[in-house]
Amino acid sequence: MGFSGYMDSNIAIRTVMMDDSQAVFHAGSGITAMLEPAAEYDETLVKAQRIFDAFRADTSGAS
Repeated sequence: MGFSGYMDSNIAIRTVMMDDSQAVFHAGSGITAMLEPAAEYDETLVKAQRIFDAFRADTSGAS
């Protein structure tokens, strides 16, 4: 927040934080007036799956 009263902020989405022993990420959805809880939950699982898949991907270049 600046002295002018304006504030810049962001939310890290689809971001993995890593250290020497673990990787941590969060997946979620937005809350709207017309949301369907089951559909939002499913969307959250789809978002998380993409990150799990990236960690399982073979990046060695071997065929």
